Amino acid sequence: MINSRNTSDLSIEAGALCLQWIKACKVRGVEVAITSTLRDAESQDELYSQGRSKPGRIVTKAKGWQSWHQYRCAWDAYPDNDPDPNKIKPEWSKSDVRWQVMFQEARKLGIECGADWEWQDFPHFQVRPSSQMTLAEAKALYIIKGTIFA
Repeated sequence: MINSRNTSDLSIEAGALCLQWIKACKVRGVEVAITSTLRDAESQDELYSQGRSKPGRIVTKAKGWQSWHQYRCAWDAYPDNDPDPNKIKPEWSKSDVRWQVMFQEARKLGIECGADWEWQDFPHFQVRPSSQMTLAEAKALYIIKGTIFA
């Protein structure tokens, strides 16, 4: 199973924007910890089962190949000054100024925020190859070419 935390595993466009976003957040005093970039379909299915067939709360609505993580276009992150990946993540709260900074800086760069969706996914950020591209189109490209973008 693959669940990378490395921004170099994102597409060129998504990776560049993610790094710009991290720097912009840091300028405003918010350290960002990346918890997931490229995630394979098996890892996505494992997350999907949480709160359904496995213990825990539901953290995603996407099964494998239904998330931009599988196409190197999405990352999950949280605000934190301690990069320890084993530390308990802060609760998601729109009233937390650190989250607000992360959302504001993402929007300035044209990064889509999961917090803006009807089913809010606070730690999720993505840069689709095209604003009109659907996941079905992305999957078809992936099957034909083996990837969408490098």
